[in-house]
Amino acid sequence: MSRIILTLAYIFVPFGHASAQVAVKAKSEFYPLELGHRWSYRFSDKDLPALRNAKDIVIEVEREENVVFKEPAKEGKDIDRAYVGYILKHTNGDKVSRDQVVVIDKSVQRLAVAGAKLTPPQVLFQPVQKWESDSVGRLGKVHGVSTVKPDTITIGERNMPTYLVAFRSHKTDDEKVEVDTWYAKDVGMVKQTIRARNIDRILELRDLRDAKGTVLFSTEKK
Repeated sequence: MSRIILTLAYIFVPFGHASAQVAVKAKSEFYPLELGHRWSYRFSDKDLPALRNAKDIVIEVEREENVVFKEPAKEGKDIDRAYVGYILKHTNGDKVSRDQVVVIDKSVQRLAVAGAKLTPPQVLFQPVQKWESDSVGRLGKVHGVSTVKPDTITIGERNMPTYLVAFRSHKTDDEKVEVDTWYAKDVGMVKQTIRARNIDRILELRDLRDAKGTVLFSTEKK
């Protein structure tokens, strides 16, 4: 966890600017992005009784969509580099939205939330101990600090080693946001808690399935 990854200097530009190059397909063992992978999460909100038994939230890798970043070169001139990005379809009952993420040198970065671009991209997970987020999008700002540490948690019938990413916004009043996200190797996000004004939400992984519907990982009782 000591390796520093400098990714926030990348600037997203439309893919059409460099379509001739082959896109880099990077991987993160803590966020296995494969076409058709589908995570199902139990979802509840302690402060809203109507959501205590809400329908599962399902996140599916719907398709690949290449993106290009401006990278600083040693000679001082920026170069375009293409990466394979992923469209994640979020479904909760009849509600559907889509995010876009990309992996750059083991750093998982969110490019868009519910179709709204983030500038610069928001780092969700990377193997370093701490980083700052200062992203702006149509839906608001993401301004705070994330810290990472190993943690062991129990979900359902599973006791698993994870890395906990704790995000704390720089707000100290009623607008402060606290998000704790646990990532397990070869599984991805297994739990998330979101605490903000009038929000106290919990997502816990039910299972991970591949494109054929085969269960790859489950916290359910066998």
